[in-house]
Amino acid sequence: MLQPFTWATEDKVQHQGRHGSRSAGQGSARPFLGERGFDVAERFVVPFAFELADPETYARAIASTGPAYESIQRIGEEAFVARATELAATHVREGLPLRGEVQALRLHRHEGERGPPGR
Repeated sequence: MLQPFTWATEDKVQHQGRHGSRSAGQGSARPFLGERGFDVAERFVVPFAFELADPETYARAIASTGPAYESIQRIGEEAFVARATELAATHVREGLPLRGEVQALRLHRHEGERGPPGR
């Protein structure tokens, strides 16, 4: 359901990845957070789902997000909305809302621990 973010040029997708978006890849936040006092060994999934009424609503919602900006700049707003609507239509189930599940990962910092000096 987040595929539209990858419709940007490859350098823009990589730029988003360096700033913590989903395209950064698994484990990319570990060094950054570890340097700031987080216990990166303790990681767990926080279940998250979003539901929308129909593919058109999905397309408008996803287009309004920051990461979609780069994709819209590359392919144009009309094409973005059309492709996102078409993508969402493949996930429609009769009588049910359009549902997307996302795995949000949480890294834990233990109480009383501090990051590096000066932080």
